Amino acid sequence: MSSAAASATPVEHPVPRRRLPHFAATRRSGLYLLGGLLLLAAIPIVATVRILDQNALRNARARADASLRLELEAGVQRLSQLGDDASVEADDLVRSPDVAHSFIVADRSAIRQLARRHPALVFTLGGQTVAGKRPALAVTRTVWLTVNGRRIGSLVGTVALNQALGARLLRAAPHGKEDRLLIVRRRVVVGTTSRVSLKKDTVQLAGKSYRALYTPIPNGQGARLLALRPTRTIDGSVGPYQHRILYAALGSLRCSYC
Repeated sequence: MSSAAASATPVEHPVPRRRLPHFAATRRSGLYLLGGLLLLAAIPIVATVRILDQNALRNARARADASLRLELEAGVQRLSQLGDDASVEADDLVRSPDVAHSFIVADRSAIRQLARRHPALVFTLGGQTVAGKRPALAVTRTVWLTVNGRRIGSLVGTVALNQALGARLLRAAPHGKEDRLLIVRRRVVVGTTSRVSLKKDTVQLAGKSYRALYTPIPNGQGARLLALRPTRTIDGSVGPYQHRILYAALGSLRCSYC
């Protein structure tokens, strides 16, 4: 081997340098900063959306309450008219000479025949019911038949308080498609075994939630008129508005970084 080869300098390979974490740290910081800015921009938008949603729902409930209140007022007014009609019917019969004669001579057969033509009236003679059927729960109007200052009998006009009447009263006022007007007594729907659980402005009935208002029935033996509208119907009525608010909020958030 020649001396030139022996004295040759060995070839040096470049040593790879370690990458500094500066760039990665800067990028991470930038992402954190961007996330923070997005969060700061989103907070007021989300808060505004939430406030608008709550206001929309509050307004929908207020409109529902106003509608239910009108249904109750119209229902009570119509019920009063039905009671007046029953009273007028009884008063007209009492003034009839033939009817008065039947009571004076205690002609029970004639009184029963008369009752068949007037099913909403109950006829009493000497304190006993002679004809007619008194509903288990009813609004009543009594007209007395008096002879020489002595009461010998009466005609009692009745308006039966049942769910058929509730449906009839509901038609007396503008109402929502799913609205209901029920007659309840001692927290039980009259004519059923369904109990009403009242919590503030809502009730639970047969596993469903309703917005509810009620009012006592005059001369109704403790019965109440209960107006209902499903809460899902009220909540659903503001759904399109809430969607528009959400889309507008998303648009605002996007424009903030355009």
